[in-house]
Amino acid sequence: MTALKCFSLILIFLIILISMLSWLNTNAGTFEVPKNVSLKKNIVVRKPTINNTLLNNLVSEEILLQKNNFLNQALKEEKKDILSFYVEGTSFDTENYESVYLLFETYLGGAHPTHFVKTFVVDKRTSKIITLDDFINLDEKFLQKVSDSIRMDLLLSLEVTDTTWMMEGTRPFKENYQNFVIKENEILFIFQEYQIAPYARGIIKCSYSYQIA
Repeated sequence: MTALKCFSLILIFLIILISMLSWLNTNAGTFEVPKNVSLKKNIVVRKPTINNTLLNNLVSEEILLQKNNFLNQALKEEKKDILSFYVEGTSFDTENYESVYLLFETYLGGAHPTHFVKTFVVDKRTSKIITLDDFINLDEKFLQKVSDSIRMDLLLSLEVTDTTWMMEGTRPFKENYQNFVIKENEILFIFQEYQIAPYARGIIKCSYSYQIA
């Protein structure tokens, strides 16, 4: 075999190898956007200004996760023209805590969009993620007190018309109070869509007065 033929075979092999690596790099961890879809028009992310690095990373990761889940679902259902993903974040900053409340809205066709919330709270002094357990560990009756207070507020406000629905969604269980932010002298609990009321009532927020160290 002549040197020219050897060189040609090596060159062809390198071209094939580079093409394969390029394909893997392009397709690994990416998503095929449905045809006729403008990402700038249909995917909107409004992330708030966040001072704490850990909190900023948590929020960024959650937004990316939910966006990727949405695109995967759109591909699975073969949605092309009708889809939208929107997230808006709101930050709350106190002397010792920084919180972020994310409101997601997704639409893949149907009667109306779907909404859900996700919250994060960080102790600025220690960069520790604050969860419901931090309050329960200080007071084992914490959830019962929160449940009683919020139920009374909802009944007096007349915001909820289906009492049975509301009572079920506000039972003193941890899963009912996972989403909250810390404000000055209060905790703001945020309930998921359909958790305590019909869709038309939207996302309901309830404050609980609490002296936070």
